[in-house]
Amino acid sequence: MIIEELSERYENEWDTFVLNHPSGTIYHQIGWRKLIQQTYNHTPVYFICKENEKIVGIIPLFIIKSFFNKKLVSIPYCPYGGVLAINDKIQNQLIDKAVSLTKELNLKYLELREKRDLNYGLEKADKYVSFILKLSQDSNNLWGSFSSSTRRHIRKAEKIDFEIRRNNDIDTFYSLYSKHMRNIGTPTLGYKFFNNLADIFNSSYSIATIYYNNQPVSSILLLYFKNIVIYDRGASSVEHKNLNLNYVLFWNIICDLSKQNYTYFDFGRSIPESGTYQFKNGWRPKVIKLQYQYYLNTVNSIPNISQSSLKRKMFAKIWKYLPLNIADHIGGYFRKIFP
Repeated sequence: MIIEELSERYENEWDTFVLNHPSGTIYHQIGWRKLIQQTYNHTPVYFICKENEKIVGIIPLFIIKSFFNKKLVSIPYCPYGGVLAINDKIQNQLIDKAVSLTKELNLKYLELREKRDLNYGLEKADKYVSFILKLSQDSNNLWGSFSSSTRRHIRKAEKIDFEIRRNNDIDTFYSLYSKHMRNIGTPTLGYKFFNNLADIFNSSYSIATIYYNNQPVSSILLLYFKNIVIYDRGASSVEHKNLNLNYVLFWNIICDLSKQNYTYFDFGRSIPESGTYQFKNGWRPKVIKLQYQYYLNTVNSIPNISQSSLKRKMFAKIWKYLPLNIADHIGGYFRKIFP
C-alpha cells in the first residue's frame, strides 16, 4: 500500500470512493477543497491510500494558519469530515500520516471532525451533536412523532398568509444570514463563500425562503448528497420571530423531501442544550454525538474555540454592537482564522 498526496489523475476516483463509502459525505468531495481554497486560501493536503493503483482510503486536511494559531483540520467549515477507509488498518495508517504532518510542520494540533470514535488513542471532545430525521412518505407518521410544542408552532404559523420561494436566491439568504450572525455575535462566512458554493455545487444545493407581507422572514440553505439532505445554514428575522414561520418552512421542506424519496434529513450540528438544539430536538430526530478527535502536538489540552467558550462569549458581546456593514465586511477575515 502507498500513501501519497492526491494528484489530478485521481480526483474523479476520489469522489467515486466518497460516493460509495457508507460514511462518505458531501463535505468529503473534491468540490469542498476548491470551495475553501477559493474563499479563504487555506492550504489543502489531501492524502490517498492506494492498493494496486486503486484508492482504498482518503483523508482530506487543511492547514489553518493565523497569527494566533496553526493547526491541521479535517474538515474546516463543516460539521463533520475526517478519514474514510475500507478497514481500520488503512484508517490508522492515514491518521499516522496526518499526525506526522502535524509534527513536521510544528502545528499546534490535529483536529478530525468525526461522527464516530476512531479508536486510535486521540484526545476526544463531544462539544457538538447532530440530528438525523428519518423521512417517511406518510406525513402523518412524521407529524405524530414531533413534540407537541413543534406541532403547535406549525399550526400557528399555517394560519398566517405566507409564501415559500425556492429560487436559490443567495442575496436574500445572505441578507438574513449576515444580520442574524451579527445579532448572535458571530462573524459570517462571507458572501464569497456562498457565491463560490453555488458555483461549485450548483446541482447539489438549494435555498428556500419564506415571506410574510412580501418580506423575507426565514431562509435555509440545503445540501444534497445521495439519499440525505443536510440543513447547512439558515437564518430568521428577529422582528418576525413570534410568527414561528421557520417552523412551517422546515415542515414544508421535510414533506417535499419525503415525497421526493429522500431517506434522511440532517438538521446540522448544535451545541447541546442551546436554543438551536431545542428547536431541532423538537422534531424528534436521532441525536448523534459528534466525535471530534485531536492529536495535541505543542499544546497540552484541547483548545475550546466553540461558541460556549469564555473567550468566544466575550468576543460575541463586542461583535453584536458592530454596525452591520462593518461586521459583514470584516466577518470573512475572522472566519478565516476561526473555521
